[in-house]
Amino acid sequence: MKNILLTVSSFSVFFISALIPKTNSYFSSSVNVIENRFEADKIVNFYLRADKKAVGFEVLGISEFDSLKYKISYKHNLLDEVVQGAISLSDQNSFKEEWVILGTCSSGGTCVYYDDIDEIFLRLDLLNSGVVEQTLNSTLSLD
Repeated sequence: MKNILLTVSSFSVFFISALIPKTNSYFSSSVNVIENRFEADKIVNFYLRADKKAVGFEVLGISEFDSLKYKISYKHNLLDEVVQGAISLSDQNSFKEEWVILGTCSSGGTCVYYDDIDEIFLRLDLLNSGVVEQTLNSTLSLD
């Protein structure tokens, strides 16, 4: 009887494990941008201010995440520039950030804006408990 139960148990474990896909890598969190619409109804609007001296973005459909990190990167005169931020979401379904200056500003409020920028990249990492679960990317072309 023990042999029959052991055989049935072994067969069950083998059968169930055969149904589970095998992978040697972690699940990828990146998704492809399609007109600023992403899988699972996530929408990113990434836009340039009319004077082309600042950018803003809005992300929708993010209620299942507890925080968000963003990175805006671009080049001017062959120099890399990066602006980063982290936001706690508190059950929000959307988040909006305006206006991230494309340049530098002094504490007195005087800004020097960068010229010769061709593309601006936005990366949004959506997190739960500090773990990135999804990454959304968008690009603005200034040509």
